[in-house]
Amino acid sequence: MIVAAVPSENELARALEITNYLSKEGVQRRACLLHQDLVRLEIEGFRLLPPQVYPAGRMRPEIRVAEYEFGPVAFSLENAKDPASVRRTVEEMAGTAINREDILYLSQICEMAHRLIPTLWANDSKLIQDVKLPSKHLDTLNEVWWLGRWGGLNEEFLEREVTLLSSSEKTVDWRFELLGTDRKWNINLEVKRIISSLGARAYKKNHHFYTTFRADGSVNRDDPRLKFRSSLDHEVNALAITWFDEISVELEAEIQRFIDEDDRIDVVMVWAPGDRRRSGWIRFFPRFRDIPTKRQIVSSVLIEPDEEDQARIIAFMFPRTLESIQAEAEAL
Repeated sequence: MIVAAVPSENELARALEITNYLSKEGVQRRACLLHQDLVRLEIEGFRLLPPQVYPAGRMRPEIRVAEYEFGPVAFSLENAKDPASVRRTVEEMAGTAINREDILYLSQICEMAHRLIPTLWANDSKLIQDVKLPSKHLDTLNEVWWLGRWGGLNEEFLEREVTLLSSSEKTVDWRFELLGTDRKWNINLEVKRIISSLGARAYKKNHHFYTTFRADGSVNRDDPRLKFRSSLDHEVNALAITWFDEISVELEAEIQRFIDEDDRIDVVMVWAPGDRRRSGWIRFFPRFRDIPTKRQIVSSVLIEPDEEDQARIIAFMFPRTLESIQAEAEAL
């Protein structure tokens, strides 16, 4: 394992200042926490990248982003070896949320973790390993971000990677008890970061959601419903999705179909940081099950993304075939 030199607190502060988002006090506070965590975590291949500047357009101001790398992952432009043949998948892409990430986002997650799960963040060996591992780094940050969406969360009543089915070794990401409600409510939360949606965005593909069976008729082992049993009284089974394209009407129909055809999921929540058209935050409940109390509990405790979340920039690069470039040029 190659552990790069950790940037100093001043270097991290300068990177955070580039975004022009945090106050001076916020920059110093985040830089201090982030430096302490990076020293402790020893993230393989961590490296600050040169800042990127996106010039102002007719409808938006100049955007400045400071990003970092976190070690080798399966996604890279170098996977596209033949200029005449592009698979049009995210494996051949590079960019934010793929093989690098915004340092402002990392600082936000670190601050959130210190506030919500200080003991787990500092001492849980599995969580620490998942943050350090390049292949799990971004997924784990996303899991922490979704914890921050639940008001009344208490770390004392929080478990990670919980098995709900005696007949399966599959686990949901989080199980926790909500405080401040009339009765004790347990939440079983599975979090998914659907990176393939970046490929759909780049190549203008149709949106598809989880199905019971794959196109070839085989069982879809990635279906998150396989991790759940039907929820008990005063329990909610929740699926949280981070999506990197717009939330299209097509996607909405797919998700509604998904939650209606089975009774194991009570709510699907979707956050799409790249959706500037409709703010990227939407919830789905089953239409044919009478669960008004569960709907009310979820609606009352969920915390919507804030201004910092809405300001997140997703910038990526993707290869194109020579034929597509030529066709576009001829159409001008």
